[in-house]
Amino acid sequence: MSPTAKIVDPAEFVQSFTATKYKEGIEVWRDAETPADLIFALRTLKAPKAAYAEISAALAEEVLPAFEKKYPCDLRPRKAVEAAKAWIKNRTAANARAAEEASNDAWHAADYATDATLMMVANDGAADAASAAYNAAAVASAAYPIFNACHVEGDYTIYAIYGTVDAAKTGIPNQRILDTIKEVGYRYFSFLKPS
Repeated sequence: MSPTAKIVDPAEFVQSFTATKYKEGIEVWRDAETPADLIFALRTLKAPKAAYAEISAALAEEVLPAFEKKYPCDLRPRKAVEAAKAWIKNRTAANARAAEEASNDAWHAADYATDATLMMVANDGAADAASAAYNAAAVASAAYPIFNACHVEGDYTIYAIYGTVDAAKTGIPNQRILDTIKEVGYRYFSFLKPS
């Protein structure tokens, strides 16, 4: 080793790298114009999976009325949201299993709604039915990140939350999506709130 070479302390390097990433996350959050920007900032700040489950449940809850108007007897998406909220409040194995089962049921509800809509559109061009199916897909898509938050390691939850946000755009104004993500972000990272 040369006499001028500096040995890097691994702890110092990690601390410096982490501080740089946090600074980047904060800057992206403050300059965010899209839901994707906010999700990227949360990912950079290492938000816990429960934050993504909360965002998913909140967005799904926003589109539930449109789904329930079209399918008033189908409570599977609502049960998925309730199960997710139970897991968020109390992260037990039993609540994770309940959230997983309810999430799977919500997916089946979306499949049914989508199939029924395609048949209606083919028969009489019912545009409002197509809108209800998109809302059903938004509700059901929330099930995937909720399930992943409960069970899966890795980045699958992150990718799924992007899908949830995209699906939610069919039934929720963009500003409301931004506000929902920010509300959750502030609960996990209070320093993100504007002063």
